[in-house]
Amino acid sequence: GEEKVPGVGAEKLHKKARDWFAATDKGSTDSIVSDTPDEIRGTGKYNIRAKGVGVVGYDMDVLYTITIRIRDGAYNYIFTDFIGQTQGKFGLIEDPMENWNSEFKEEEKRAKKNAKVYPQVNEGMKEITESLKKAMATN
Repeated sequence: GEEKVPGVGAEKLHKKARDWFAATDKGSTDSIVSDTPDEIRGTGKYNIRAKGVGVVGYDMDVLYTITIRIRDGAYNYIFTDFIGQTQGKFGLIEDPMENWNSEFKEEEKRAKKNAKVYPQVNEGMKEITESLKKAMATN
């Protein structure tokens, strides 16, 4: 997305973005990977309860990369590299979201399972996006 912040310089927006990163630290995987005056790139995660998959569902961390590009009066952001991570019977399961539920070899069954997980992933992303917009809009 792209957001306008009229009258706010790139330097101030950069500071707000760094402050947002610090405030949304939810674990050791949250970090700024690269930081230049016009772009901050970092990683983060949030947790969902993946309901509708398995008997009772399961806890899943959703890991992501965010790139925030900054200029005078505006910034844009893009989320990429979504990974679903959970503890399985035999250890850690970590798959790109598009491959989640890949243990279901039948594409139709996998699609039905993913259709239950993806809306929950999306809701978590809405919260992250809204927190970024709020932090960048405040004085």
